[in-house]
Amino acid sequence: MTAAADGQSSPAVDRHAEGTPQGVLSPDELLEKTDSGEIDTVLVAVPGPSGLLRGKAYDAGYFAAHVLGSGTHAAAYLLTTDPDMRVLPGFAFGGWEHGAGDVWLRANEATLRIAGWAARTALVLADPCDRQGRPIPVAPRAVLARQLHRLADLGLTASLGVESEAMVYDIDYQGAARRGWRDLPPAADHNTDYALTHPARLTALIDRIRETSYATGLPLEGIKTEAGAGQLEVTFRHGEPMMSADQHAVYKLLAHQAAEHTGMALTFMAKPFTGRDGNSCHLHLSLLDDEGRNPLVDGHGRLTDLGRHAVAGCLATLNQVAVLMLPNVNSYKRLHTDTSPLFAPTTLSWGYDNRTCALRVLGAGGSGRIECRIPGADAQPHLAAAALITAVVHGIEQKLPLEEQPVAANAYDDPHATRMPRTLSEAAARMHDSAEAAELLGADVLTHYAQAAWHEADYHQRRVSDLERERGFSRS
Repeated sequence: MTAAADGQSSPAVDRHAEGTPQGVLSPDELLEKTDSGEIDTVLVAVPGPSGLLRGKAYDAGYFAAHVLGSGTHAAAYLLTTDPDMRVLPGFAFGGWEHGAGDVWLRANEATLRIAGWAARTALVLADPCDRQGRPIPVAPRAVLARQLHRLADLGLTASLGVESEAMVYDIDYQGAARRGWRDLPPAADHNTDYALTHPARLTALIDRIRETSYATGLPLEGIKTEAGAGQLEVTFRHGEPMMSADQHAVYKLLAHQAAEHTGMALTFMAKPFTGRDGNSCHLHLSLLDDEGRNPLVDGHGRLTDLGRHAVAGCLATLNQVAVLMLPNVNSYKRLHTDTSPLFAPTTLSWGYDNRTCALRVLGAGGSGRIECRIPGADAQPHLAAAALITAVVHGIEQKLPLEEQPVAANAYDDPHATRMPRTLSEAAARMHDSAEAAELLGADVLTHYAQAAWHEADYHQRRVSDLERERGFSRS
């Protein structure tokens, strides 16, 4: 499966293959369900920089007649806003200084599916394009498509698996907001890692996520509770990277709706509270060559020469593009050993089956893969996948030597290992100043996401926090 030449991913998905979820729709099936009244609404959703899907709800008949083949329009600032939907200045398009005009949205038929959390509703992802129909280069799906093209030029395709964690609280979103998002009761009162029984309300949420994932056509592999009290981890079957990232973006919307339905609150924040567990989004990447073989790892579970180049590329590059995996101020608080239980990397290191490393090499032969443990659950999935594939491609293209030895002990305690960026501002500066990152990602992509990171860091810098009052109110 490859990306289409126009920059959009058009994976040749065999929807009737064994295990293919039934919620995925073809255009003809959408028309049939619209005519029969089974579907009356279609959500046209754009994967934005924050990781949330945003878009419009269309009458299904109107969508079929006027949007499916012809596209629609939306404000270009969907790609230049912060989490509060404030239109930010300083970008190459979309802001007030450019008239805050529209982009054309092209519905991607390969992403059509039932929206299993809503009655009589379907969903399709749309790609922002310019007036000539060319993908906007900084749109998350276009960023990933570009890197998949580079991988294909090497005669390789990739498969991506996603593990995503979320923290669940036994309170609804409105109640959590009234508390100022503080002192929220966890959905479990203790560490439930690998538990097979759960409190009734948490069980109801798990059931809702499972049922709506199946109805939506998401290839759910499993759900388990994690070390954090009330923490869930959901894994999906690996697949073509664009498709896997699309599915994860849909899942995040689905999970929030499932929590709303069950009267609970769920967050993908990387670090909801100091001193408690964070939420990760681990990416498992494997490769296939033209003969259908996995060239990363040999039959004994050791890296091949190509695999060594791939890991070397990650070690050389990921700190320069960390903003794409760690996009928020809060993202970096998950990576500090002094504030929490970990299971999150603090060093840019690698090892065989070592969970303290940023890069964990797993499996043997066909199952061989690189697990990247850097992204938090707040990561935008297309951008995080693009960063990982960028690094892998760079290492393979340049045949970079892997000089670092695998870490067999605790990588958190390694004083010689390269440290991860400590703040969003530091990560943005590294990316902005990297000629190599500009060449790999494109200068437009680099500038856009560095600018977004600086806006977010500046927003936090200008706000007075509870901690400042706690430490300074009566002590100054």
